[in-house]
Amino acid sequence: MLNRGRVIADGTPATIKQQAAGRQIRCRTRLSEAALALLPGVQRAALDAGGYATLMAADSDRALRALVAADESAADIEIRSAGLEEAFLALTAADQASAVA
Repeated sequence: MLNRGRVIADGTPATIKQQAAGRQIRCRTRLSEAALALLPGVQRAALDAGGYATLMAADSDRALRALVAADESAADIEIRSAGLEEAFLALTAADQASAVA
């Protein structure tokens, strides 16, 4: 995987996804985007107009336990491996942060 002409990851798509992106949790919740972002294990959080939250989590088990503890009414919960797009975003964000530092 390249970013600005530099190799930032090497391996099969499955390996890159596993190392870089973690898992995605999607659910209905009453928690705010800010509260979701503070859950342990969560790297990024977003709410859509339909009331669904999407969480990118390095530790999905820990994040899910915290989510349900904070909002017992959380429903329609789905957990999936992150895709190559999410891996690219995670890797380029980390690369950008190291370039700025």
